[in-house]
Amino acid sequence: MLELAPDLEAILTTGQPVVVPTAQRAAALRLGFATRQLRQGRRAFRTPDVQSLSGWLRGQPGATAATGAVLRRLGASEEWLLWREAVGEAAARLSLPAAGLVDAVRQSAALLYEWRISPTAVRQSGTPEALLLSHSLDAIEARLADLGAAAPWRALQDLAAEPPRRAPVFAGFAQPTPARRTLLEAWSQRGTPVQELACAFGGTSGRRAAAADPAAELALIARWCRERLQAAPTARLLVIVPDLARRQSEVRRVFDAALDPDYPRMCVGGDVAPYAVEGGQSLPNYAPIAAGLGTLRLLAADVEFAEVSQWLRGGFWLQPQASRRAMLDAWLRTVVPPRLNARQLLQALRAAPPALLAHADEVAALVLRLQEAFAGGSRATLATWSGRFAQVLMLCGLHVGAARQRDSREQQVLQRLDELLQECAALPGGLGTFDAMAALAVFTRLLARTRFEPATGDAPVTITASLADPVLRYDGIWASGLHAGTLPQRARFDPFIPVSLQRQAGVIAADAAALVSQAEQALSILCRSSQEFIVSAPAHAEDLELAASPLLAPYALEAYPAPCAAEGLPHLIRASRRMEAFVDDTGAAWPEAVPLPAGTRAIELQSRCPFRAYAQLRLRAEPLESPVPGITPRERGRMLHRALELLWQRLRDSSGLAAARANQAQVQWVEECVAQAGSEILHGSDLPDATGLLELRRAAIARELGRAARLINTLCDLEASRAPFVVHELETKHRVRIGGALIDVRVDRMDRLDDGTQVILDYKSGRAVTPDWEVERTTHPQLLVYLLAAAAPVSALAVAHLDPKSVVFKGIADADLRLPGVKAVDGNWSRQLEAWNEQVVRLASDFVRGDARVAPMDKACDYCHLHAFCRIADVDSDPEGQP
Repeated sequence: MLELAPDLEAILTTGQPVVVPTAQRAAALRLGFATRQLRQGRRAFRTPDVQSLSGWLRGQPGATAATGAVLRRLGASEEWLLWREAVGEAAARLSLPAAGLVDAVRQSAALLYEWRISPTAVRQSGTPEALLLSHSLDAIEARLADLGAAAPWRALQDLAAEPPRRAPVFAGFAQPTPARRTLLEAWSQRGTPVQELACAFGGTSGRRAAAADPAAELALIARWCRERLQAAPTARLLVIVPDLARRQSEVRRVFDAALDPDYPRMCVGGDVAPYAVEGGQSLPNYAPIAAGLGTLRLLAADVEFAEVSQWLRGGFWLQPQASRRAMLDAWLRTVVPPRLNARQLLQALRAAPPALLAHADEVAALVLRLQEAFAGGSRATLATWSGRFAQVLMLCGLHVGAARQRDSREQQVLQRLDELLQECAALPGGLGTFDAMAALAVFTRLLARTRFEPATGDAPVTITASLADPVLRYDGIWASGLHAGTLPQRARFDPFIPVSLQRQAGVIAADAAALVSQAEQALSILCRSSQEFIVSAPAHAEDLELAASPLLAPYALEAYPAPCAAEGLPHLIRASRRMEAFVDDTGAAWPEAVPLPAGTRAIELQSRCPFRAYAQLRLRAEPLESPVPGITPRERGRMLHRALELLWQRLRDSSGLAAARANQAQVQWVEECVAQAGSEILHGSDLPDATGLLELRRAAIARELGRAARLINTLCDLEASRAPFVVHELETKHRVRIGGALIDVRVDRMDRLDDGTQVILDYKSGRAVTPDWEVERTTHPQLLVYLLAAAAPVSALAVAHLDPKSVVFKGIADADLRLPGVKAVDGNWSRQLEAWNEQVVRLASDFVRGDARVAPMDKACDYCHLHAFCRIADVDSDPEGQP
């Protein structure tokens, strides 16, 4: 239970304002006060006036100008935009790049006035960094004068001249800075005494825990929290993780797994989250904000199709249904380029097939309304763009008033988005005009700078990165990651203020001794602010050995049991019930009277992995296509096959090839066949300008035709070195029965040699790979199926690879030099044919039987899309084969 110091509770009861360092500390103090009142039986009480320092300063009246006018205070967005403009001007004046300097210069200016460092002294130092800060201050001061606004970084200085009517109490500020000290002295001299409160709790004995590494330390803390809450559900705990910003996703994952399974049972009613993260995360990390930004990016410029896909599958849609939008997504992958914009998306949607047209029209109607609201073709002020962005987000239902059910967290996130949009709508027109991309870039940056954590009620665990005074007393505090590299902090010098001036002003961050004193004081306050205080440090971080901070020496090292390896949420779920192993690796049998799906592809997949064959061909778990620029690999393969078929229909045999070469007709014939194949395969596949990129596609087709002609001419040069042959079959269809399976076969080409034997060839347009022929599971079983379809003895099997890097034959034969570069089999050819026959029969029988074992051949998983479906990682990691 959160506990207030008696004197602080008395102040809050009277209604006197209390100012604390951060908004998170203010929220905790208000919650602690309310809890205290409820425990005392009060159902109605005065809401305490508790604010963060920054929030309190924003609520104070502005400074008075020399003319007597009251200067207005800048909003956070307007201030950042003014700094962005000022730093840009100063950097250009000094011929320096301004990228990435805005926040750094802004922080330097705040430090300058917080520690009362003379701007004149900074300018006189003459360093480029100091001049950049000085020129930036000059530029922003001029802009503030034009706008009639007060500088936020001078708020304490302005308030010193005019004390407020109700002086606040400052609580939780360990070491006052010169600006705050001057403010308090000025108010006291004017008859307005100000009170500062420090931690007034009794002492407690802390202890130290050890952990192997940061991950083990985090698991240890999560288990400690779970144990404390199981013992006392009303307990309130504070966890300090110094590098929380970097590890936030890891922290959330560990605490989700540790607390979620138990907390609903422990919580006494109410929808309360088990933990809260101080400071929150950037707004774009929340799903509704990400969906809104994705919509705006699609309207503003070309985006990757992956973003369009994510947008189509987003959770903000009411109509069409998710399944229909998924079907649209799958179809669009076959007709759009890798990058596209809203206009091209509209054109593609209008060309949707009849089965999807009604749903495509629904999406297209929304896109049209979004385009009208966006009005992206004109330049406008940021305030105007803010209104347009708000209209777009409203059309998508991404606003607090949308007629749909949302949980409290999403509503709070959208409320914060609405506040930021309203703040941007109030920006003055003097900031200039922007095109769509520039305005969206600024808005995205403002969103990224805004950190937010939805209110979670009275969360039992609070996670923070700060070692500052918690103001309240917690049931338990655990401060982690306190190795020698983090505590005390290393001295950090501001890069834009001369070091001598920082040291002269007493800036704590620039003074190693002051940092040590600050760290000791922080640990002391934390220890007195909890009934159980634990500090810890990891022994290693990856391959780096760490030492505990020397400041932890006063705390006795106590053995704390290391967490079990099986502490994650999946293991907790499994441990809660009895598990029985049931091996289910056989699916439904395939009807023997029905040809196998995908022909020889079924045998190929069965060889690579039985589960993939069953999932992909029986359960239709096909991979989604990815848009590619120019010609797709499938189109390339089909065109090469058709061009080679047309060419050998003309040449017929090796003598025809020799005659064409002698008459210098080979190149012309190849070009004619390629042109005809391209007309049939590539031009015929065009939709009616589905993406508005037909001109680019025509250029890609022209390049592809030239590429194909070069590859086929190279193959002809290779084939000219062969022994005499006659092309016996071209793209001939066969239906064969193998091991109870009926298979439709289309053989690319069969050649008959002078000795009456046949050579089976398969064309491939990809990179050349040497097949494994003499193994139990070959990588090219389709050629073995072709072997059984041949009506005459076969003396060679080969793949003709047509790739710009190499045009070669990869195969095996009964004797050397049946084909260029193809070697003879090791051993008896007849016995090898029998082994291949048995292999194909076994694969075909396994497919018909429904064999769906997860048994991939070597490297088969490298190019498979079913890892999450087959859970191959679980199979490999579980030695007992348990599910």
